[in-house]
Amino acid sequence: MCTASPCADTPPALYVLNADVIIRNAQGERRVPVSEFFKWVRKTAVQPGDILIGVVIPYPSKGSYGTYVKLSRRKGSDLSLVSVAAFAYPNGKEANWRLSLGAVAPTPLRVPEAERILGEGTDESHIELAAKAAADTSKPISDVRASETYRKLMVANMTKRAVRTTLERREKGG
Repeated sequence: MCTASPCADTPPALYVLNADVIIRNAQGERRVPVSEFFKWVRKTAVQPGDILIGVVIPYPSKGSYGTYVKLSRRKGSDLSLVSVAAFAYPNGKEANWRLSLGAVAPTPLRVPEAERILGEGTDESHIELAAKAAADTSKPISDVRASETYRKLMVANMTKRAVRTTLERREKGG
């Protein structure tokens, strides 16, 4: 968390769960939404004299489901080339959605346009539109691990995978 590496696995999941971090210093504690914690590559809300002492994740409402998918060159603990966290929580018969991307910008990104699209429906056309919105929102770089173009294509593909997996879990009830 405190290294604020764009390819870290935990931050996208914490974004969709609306988590907060607790930071302590000699003057006391403060609670910071995770969406305000990451400032830039390797920069966080932690200041000199601060220490991150905890992460608070609100308990999801009954009927909430989520998925985290990651693309890396090797299985296991390799650095993410692209990651997507998807979370659906109940809203009557439908669901509200939260999507977050990792490793495709200086900080994790929420994708409000894709969330809005999925809130309108989760048929294949809506999933395709949401995936395009996610790819358009991403701001990847080209480096020795992958090109910008490849990462954008993978954002779209992995968004579809994360949404479909979340829907399958929701339908099965677990």
